[in-house]
Amino acid sequence: LYLKLGDQFVQHLRGMFAICIYNSKKKSVQIWRDRFGIKPMYYYKDNNTFIFSSEIKGILNSGLVDKAPNYEGIAYSKYLGACPSPLTIYKNIFSVRPGHLFEYSAGERKINSSPYWTLTYQPSQTPISSEEFQGDIDELTQLYNSKTLAKAIMLSGGLDSGQLAYSFGKIDEKIKTLTIYQSTSKYNEIDQAKVNAENAKLKLETFEVKSTFDTKEILDFQNSEEEPNVVPEPTLILSRIAKQNNFRVLYNGLGPDELFGGYEYYQRIHKVSKYSFLLKMIPSKLFTASKGEKMSELKKYGASSFPLISRQVFSWAEVVDFLKEKNQPIPVHPIEYIVQQITEYYPEYKDLPMLKQASYLDLHYYIASYHTLRSDLPSMLSSVELRFPFLDHLFVQKYFNQTDTFRDIDRKLKPRFRDYVKDVLPASVLSQPKKGFGLATELGDELAAQKSWYADSLHLLFQI
Repeated sequence: LYLKLGDQFVQHLRGMFAICIYNSKKKSVQIWRDRFGIKPMYYYKDNNTFIFSSEIKGILNSGLVDKAPNYEGIAYSKYLGACPSPLTIYKNIFSVRPGHLFEYSAGERKINSSPYWTLTYQPSQTPISSEEFQGDIDELTQLYNSKTLAKAIMLSGGLDSGQLAYSFGKIDEKIKTLTIYQSTSKYNEIDQAKVNAENAKLKLETFEVKSTFDTKEILDFQNSEEEPNVVPEPTLILSRIAKQNNFRVLYNGLGPDELFGGYEYYQRIHKVSKYSFLLKMIPSKLFTASKGEKMSELKKYGASSFPLISRQVFSWAEVVDFLKEKNQPIPVHPIEYIVQQITEYYPEYKDLPMLKQASYLDLHYYIASYHTLRSDLPSMLSSVELRFPFLDHLFVQKYFNQTDTFRDIDRKLKPRFRDYVKDVLPASVLSQPKKGFGLATELGDELAAQKSWYADSLHLLFQI
């Protein structure tokens, strides 16, 4: 396809990929990374050397690069939960940005990076019916279906994986569903996962996992993701279980929460948007130190920054103190960094409705630099391929354009998505409160546990 169409071949591709082509005439390396950064790609360059690899370990193991911390990347990682592309936590090692064409000219030893796709907002007031939505999902399941490899759906008790299971169940009765659970955890959704599996007429296989991890297991988690995390990543365990049970493809329901407003902060943003003029009038000093800092950030960056502010484990003040202890310069605030990234190629972002801005932030950062990192690398460690049907760029673009996405958001999360699936999912699933798909640890206070987990993993990686 490249030989026929040149660089434009990528416009005919859907799904996940990291593609490298070496042009021997131009002496150039070209790399295309998929639009949501599902497949990883990293590079290192100095005056004499250019190295690229789908794993950071591939660069470090070349013997040509010293393993050293990049404190800017670590600072953003501590605040955001993961390092935003193209930064990594390793000095002079970068990731190819999602949706970008990256070029390295060996002759001139120059780098160029430019987007081949950017999510935009093209408002559409034409309503989409439940029948049309179900037809779109049926197309995705057909498109992303593996016809030869043993496969299973990562099933929770929620709407997203429930919809996937229902749609896949219509085309392949042999596909299985898998779920992991901890009997004492708040994330335990095994009962509702059984309801979703029964609704899809698919077999559910359940696996109980522990909530304590030794040093070797923590190191396994970090080596699989190549950067610190604040919680043990369930994908690593689930992928190992999948491999042990001879599954080679897993389907993940990632995407609708970020696209349709599936987190509580979407409701908070909606409330704040009605009284935004009051936000700046509330003194931050009325709150505790941590909440006061969040309030100050909301005033400065706007309510649409809730997706980034609400997930922080380390406050920016804590991050700044950490950098000062290491005698490192203080970079721009991570929210500023990410908004600068977006507006560089899509300046219209600042004119979007507030909830669309929040959704854009979720898709740009939380999907493309956090979730995909926490999913692909751990699964590939077990030679299991994770597929994300909802992250098809044509599907995302179509539904991002809908002007009625957040209608009734004050009454229920993901209001339009719920309307689309209400006739195919059980009432108990539709009424289930959101829990997430995660692992708990027996470390006491959740916030303290997350900080401890991050500190331990950072020490294991760099001895800092």
